Amino acid sequence: MKKRLHYIGMISLAMVIFLSTRGFTQELEPGEVLPELSTEQKMERLSGNFNAMVFAAMNFAVKHDHSIEEAGRYFGEVFANSWPDDATPEFYVSAMNINWQMFDLRTEVLAVGDDFVTARRDRIPFSDELEEVFQEMYGYGRSDFENFFRHIEKGITSELGLTLSQSFQDEHVEFTVSANQ
Repeated sequence: MKKRLHYIGMISLAMVIFLSTRGFTQELEPGEVLPELSTEQKMERLSGNFNAMVFAAMNFAVKHDHSIEEAGRYFGEVFANSWPDDATPEFYVSAMNINWQMFDLRTEVLAVGDDFVTARRDRIPFSDELEEVFQEMYGYGRSDFENFFRHIEKGITSELGLTLSQSFQDEHVEFTVSANQ
């Protein structure tokens, strides 16, 4: 399973590169310097390509008889390899806060104990137009996207010896990360 899922990233990247460049070709002249995107445009492009890769990964997993949950958990387990073995709940929340900022999300700490952190973060913004495009292309929407990420986080925390519980509340995700006893 892991070997097959490993190819998800490779195939997804190829699909994104192909899909994201259609319609933008032009006749080129030697010596011509092509226009550059602004930082904001680069971030929008990066975000769009990233989202497309996530949906392509989910699609690939399902087409190869794996669930979205299995694929997310696999990605989380792979990502956990880059985390310190002694990661605490505080470290996890702080580090994930940095990752979540690529989506421009805000994290608020609600409670801190000796072996847990409870916090809430914004949900990943997901426009109706974006959902429509991905539903049409892949057959998946916001709930599948969030499910994939929930299992990535569960894969990371499980590998780190932490426990994660989450609940979706309106525009927030409330979660508790605790150390396994």
